[in-house]
Amino acid sequence: MGVKSFSRSPSPMVPDCDFRMATECLGTLLTAVQKRKVTMNRQDAITIMCEENPFIQKLSPDLRDQLNALSPGSTLFTFLPTGEENSPKCEVSFCGWRGKNSVRCFGSRAERSHGLYLFGEDLGEISEPEFDFFLSLY
Repeated sequence: MGVKSFSRSPSPMVPDCDFRMATECLGTLLTAVQKRKVTMNRQDAITIMCEENPFIQKLSPDLRDQLNALSPGSTLFTFLPTGEENSPKCEVSFCGWRGKNSVRCFGSRAERSHGLYLFGEDLGEISEPEFDFFLSLY
């Protein structure tokens, strides 16, 4: 028994590694993984969680620089609160993918909805019938 930390996901873009980091073990991965971790501001986190594959050019210059220093592959995205940004007051992290020209959040639609709720975003825009129960909890 154990917790899944990685899942097999062969990609022609990343022939050297057939695995990606799994959300289930995110707490452990955050302390262990340093080279594939990037920090982002509030707006970047919202953009990545709302859009399917936002282009790297659409993100802030700081995050763009961090992503351009990485090769394509599995990546940990982390929001660290600062005094400048209103919400949330906690660290928000998720697993994703740094592609050739874009990024992607690996969280399920429900996990992304919860993340957007923490950032104070309107959840109605991404609502689907199967998630109406989840959204009604908020």
